[in-house]
Amino acid sequence: MTPQELKNSILQLAIQGKLVEQRPEEGTASTLKKELLQKKAELLASSKILKKSKTKPFWDIDDLFDIPASWEWVQLADVSIIQEGAGIRKWQYRDTGTQILCVTNILEGSIDLEKKQLFISTEEYQEKYTHLTLNKGDIVTSCSGGSWGKIAFFNCDETMMLNTSTLRMRFFGDLADNNYLYYVCKSSFFKRQLVLQLSGMQPNFGYAHYSRIMLPLPPLAEQKRIVAKIEKLLPYIYRYEKAWNRLEDLNKRS
Repeated sequence: MTPQELKNSILQLAIQGKLVEQRPEEGTASTLKKELLQKKAELLASSKILKKSKTKPFWDIDDLFDIPASWEWVQLADVSIIQEGAGIRKWQYRDTGTQILCVTNILEGSIDLEKKQLFISTEEYQEKYTHLTLNKGDIVTSCSGGSWGKIAFFNCDETMMLNTSTLRMRFFGDLADNNYLYYVCKSSFFKRQLVLQLSGMQPNFGYAHYSRIMLPLPPLAEQKRIVAKIEKLLPYIYRYEKAWNRLEDLNKRS
């Protein structure tokens, strides 16, 4: 089993409810689902998020894998912010001002602000784009081109905004564990729902594609235990990956 296959397997076990045990005292996710839907309604009513046309889920629940009885299937658009970046053009770029998060800045699991630096004037940002301001803890992803699917948490102190081909997600009101959402987004199940929506050779995903994705929602306490278990396993996976890469290098030289 390759390191990537091992990662995929662990994430799949996690989202199927097979990585940690279920505990009856933690209740069910049905109340959490209602709370997330209520929070979405409040944000819409206060115009803090924009109302968008309801999209049909990518798969019917009957076509999805089985999950524990205490879990709920939810549509991503019903439980999470999904916001695309603005289509900033070259003529808008400036040497200084408010930095724009570019696809190039998003690495797998981290953000490198030095890798590419693009700015628009702070005046233009304040006039037109403050609604695209990134917040610490946002999950950001590249959603087009050859690097699509790279994902990381935005934990930078700088004021930044989303750019073309970038997208952010976050559970409404932080009512659920955004770390759990992050690992769901890294799963092959999540990515497959995007791949199957490809309409051409060039990957180019946006709100319409992400909003249709279905994801399994455990009770909040179980989400936290799943995240803790994954992060306990990660150091062992990294060691295995290093050993695998060393072995491959030796095989190439021989």
